[in-house]
Amino acid sequence: MRLIAAASAVILVALVASIVAFVYLPGAAYAASDKLAFSVDQDLVSANSAFAFDIFNELVADEDSSENIFISPFSISTCLAMAYIGSDSTTREAMADVLHFDEFTIEELNDEYQKLIGSLENADSQVTLSIANSAWISQQLESMVKSSYRAGVESYYDAGVFVRDFTSLSTAGEINGWISQETNGMINHIIDPPINPNMLMFLINAIYFKGDWSTQFDPADTEVDDFYLSGGGAADVDMMYTRGDFNLTYHEYGDDHVQVGRLPYGRDKIAMYILLPDENVDINEFTNTLNQDVMEGYIENMGPKREVDVYLPKFDITYGKKRLNDILKNLGMDIAFDPVNADFSNMANVNPSMNVFISFVDHKAVIKVNEEGTEAAAVTVVGMGVTSAVPTQPDVLRVDRPFFFVIRDDRSGSILFMGKVMDPTAD
Repeated sequence: MRLIAAASAVILVALVASIVAFVYLPGAAYAASDKLAFSVDQDLVSANSAFAFDIFNELVADEDSSENIFISPFSISTCLAMAYIGSDSTTREAMADVLHFDEFTIEELNDEYQKLIGSLENADSQVTLSIANSAWISQQLESMVKSSYRAGVESYYDAGVFVRDFTSLSTAGEINGWISQETNGMINHIIDPPINPNMLMFLINAIYFKGDWSTQFDPADTEVDDFYLSGGGAADVDMMYTRGDFNLTYHEYGDDHVQVGRLPYGRDKIAMYILLPDENVDINEFTNTLNQDVMEGYIENMGPKREVDVYLPKFDITYGKKRLNDILKNLGMDIAFDPVNADFSNMANVNPSMNVFISFVDHKAVIKVNEEGTEAAAVTVVGMGVTSAVPTQPDVLRVDRPFFFVIRDDRSGSILFMGKVMDPTAD
């Protein structure tokens, strides 16, 4: 009987523990996450939003107007913030202006980013949202990197710091493997081997999101329908349908209107906002009018929830790898890319013969939207280069894989022929 009683007590304790874990702990985690999110300085939120619209509008102007664009401005600004804390003098001023960090000291910025990144954990049990940062340092140039900088990215940006041999072809594969793991396999390649021996460091941000709609779309209601194109004509799309309580408002846009719909995920804390201008409004002209204040106005003036029929096309977009150098230079960050005049002396020990600068900023983003919800991932890589590097192994050109070639008149620069060789043995 004692054994039975003891066993019953163990089972009871386990049952109570499971109930507490299921009922109380998620609520406690939500409360902690919400409290941290509400404590983030709104000046940082405003800064990141302003930068988001700045870079998006530059991309619209830079890209073919008929192309899809999908980015994670959070990923870009977070990655650039890790570079920014290593900058100084006029480089810091230029980056602060572009990123809208003017009002923050480095200490304040680090504290707020630490809270912001932490607040995104445990946001919703029906939403997977993970943020991962890392710094990959060249083994050959590791001694240049200041310990205070390493400590800063580790402590405030929760970045893993890895020292690797940049002359090894396997290093690019390891970095890409880290990216694949942190984006749940949605993005598995962004660093091409061999790595330039003049690279000091790769700063990387990876973000992964998977959220279920609060009100899901029944696959049985999805039908092929027309999606009208801006240039005329229509495309056949899989149009999803659902009916539920949603926020939907109409706002004036000149002589026209724009519908703003809110489609929430999970527990209604994270949502997709859809801005749909009238049929005769050019979408590129419309997006060019958007900025932080306009967007906030749309959101703040949304009416209460009401029953709405929602039709939303399923879509799947892969955007990038997009090099953002020219975009960021256009916004005013050109000095950070200057091999001679960039100042990242808070990141590394520099001298007149070996200066540190931003070599490139690459971004790639993927999104899939279906009846269940949304899955998205993005990665940003800031490549920190040096103007001179330690001696490396001899360069090697091993043409042992498909390649592209041109035949060019170097007097005028005219390309006479170009080709791609997939199989040298084929006719």
